[in-house]
Amino acid sequence: MKTNISLLELLKISPEVCNEVEEIIHSTRQTNANVKPTESKVPRTTANLIYIDGETKSGNVTALVDTGSPISLVSREVSRKLNWPISPPNLKRIGGVTGHTTPLLGTLKDIPIKTGEITTIIDIHILDKDKSGYHDILLGTDWLERSQASINLPSK
Repeated sequence: MKTNISLLELLKISPEVCNEVEEIIHSTRQTNANVKPTESKVPRTTANLIYIDGETKSGNVTALVDTGSPISLVSREVSRKLNWPISPPNLKRIGGVTGHTTPLLGTLKDIPIKTGEITTIIDIHILDKDKSGYHDILLGTDWLERSQASINLPSK
């Protein structure tokens, strides 16, 4: 029997899974801290995470696709480097899977992200923290819906 449940719902009801996901994220960040993105334009996975290469008017970016985040995010460090105009934030704070909240500094409006041959225009929210890990942008379900992307996971 199959059950439709989102990753976020699973993390909310299962502390064990939440702890495992946190461990994977932390170990992946440490492992990938010195890894440079490949030149490929195809999605790649690392420790069950999906990374894609994208292009913006300010240069190339590496994005982490996060099916548990309803919004797309960028750190203040990366937003400064890309030099995009900042609008006041639509939201004041965002909650993480562990229950902590992080302030948002602003919103980058109508940013075109090109992945392969497809350009998707989204708003990206700026986190009040420095870049962590190997990605420049976290693409949430807002990007997945707008780009009409689908993720097919193999059954085990």
